[in-house]
Amino acid sequence: MTYKKRIGNIEGSISYSDDVAGGLAKGMEKVEKTASLSAYEQNKLLYTNAITNPKRRTTTANKKVSREEMDKLVEIAKANLKDNETYLWNANINGVIVQLLTNSLHQYDFWVENWFPAPFDATPDATIYSVLGIPSRDSEAHFCKATKTIVFLNTDYYGQCKSWALGLADCVLRNKGIHSIHGSCVDIDGEGTLMIAPTGTGKSTHSYKLLELPISNVHSDDWVYVTYKEENGALVEASAAISERNFYLRTDTAKDISYLRDLFKRCKTENVVTHREECENIACLEKVAQGKFRCGFDEGDDRCFWCFPNSRAMLDPTWVVGKHRFVKVTNVKHVIFLTRDAQVLQIKRLDADETIQVLKEGRFMVLPGAGPRSDWGKMKNEPWFNPYLLDPDDEFQERSFRKLCQVADSYMVNTAKGTIVENQELIRKISLSKEACVPLPC
Repeated sequence: MTYKKRIGNIEGSISYSDDVAGGLAKGMEKVEKTASLSAYEQNKLLYTNAITNPKRRTTTANKKVSREEMDKLVEIAKANLKDNETYLWNANINGVIVQLLTNSLHQYDFWVENWFPAPFDATPDATIYSVLGIPSRDSEAHFCKATKTIVFLNTDYYGQCKSWALGLADCVLRNKGIHSIHGSCVDIDGEGTLMIAPTGTGKSTHSYKLLELPISNVHSDDWVYVTYKEENGALVEASAAISERNFYLRTDTAKDISYLRDLFKRCKTENVVTHREECENIACLEKVAQGKFRCGFDEGDDRCFWCFPNSRAMLDPTWVVGKHRFVKVTNVKHVIFLTRDAQVLQIKRLDADETIQVLKEGRFMVLPGAGPRSDWGKMKNEPWFNPYLLDPDDEFQERSFRKLCQVADSYMVNTAKGTIVENQELIRKISLSKEACVPLPC
């Protein structure tokens, strides 16, 4: 439950956790103190930046844990979750209730911000334990298909928690024929353009560029749930539902979408660099040294959104276009695969067989922040372009994508060639077309 109080032009929120910690009166006192501060001071107080440990995925990631092994891991988690230090919240992920129990305030905070809420007393369909402070254990992630349970040990990095939660919901929804796709989607005049690509290849950048069109609506940033609808035995529609209430975005998107920079300053963030000496962006540092670019810290900024390759912000999408342009469901008509591959044409139209071949191969370049540093810049393979699937079912994926190809056209756009503006022009031409095939060069 959230209580709100407005003082002048300041509205503060007191969450359920505030009420438990010290009562409603203490929460109201917090709002009044906040209202007396300058706008800059309010921003620093209300919108936090968490530095996680580790900053990336866990050292151990086991997605094939047996029921017996998971029972032991759950015992370890419960033994280290004290009643007065445990945060619990039920998320509604496309109708699947996923319960998080954690002693990480940061993970709890981002979890509550990220998802639509489910009733507090609802019986969960799946459960996540995330526990810090366990001695003699590495940073670990474990998943058991039989019990639909995840256990994270000694990590408060939210990115892995969020992506595994999506994969956990998929284990339930797949049995209902609902297709989970790792991609961003923009609704344009009632039709969805779905961009499928590995992290860091431009999904968010080109999605937000599309939102500059006045007939566009924000839909989803990272994941959609598609239901295929039939009439008289014929497939007629691929209906895409959103997965998240707020978007967990890479903050380096602000380098190409300038207005996001000011929005991110009002967001809760994760692993954003606040001291110049902690910068890991080698290319940026080289440009500064050559006089080709001026560092934001030299301009007086107190943070940089692209110093660390995988820093994130929790953004309310309605801040971008307004509540009237936020849609929860759209009909997918165009599928665009983004790649950064010197061996691929700038644009290529794909038939169903070519689409499946691209998806099965899942060829992509590992960008900074998207994997181990030793892999950055290398070409890898990620079937279905979806690393979040905890229990991949290749037959279901192929069958579902072939259905999608019946009602939507498919293109490959290579963002390694051409400028952002040039590639956005191609994406807009595809997205604005009402024809089955867009006459573009191949």
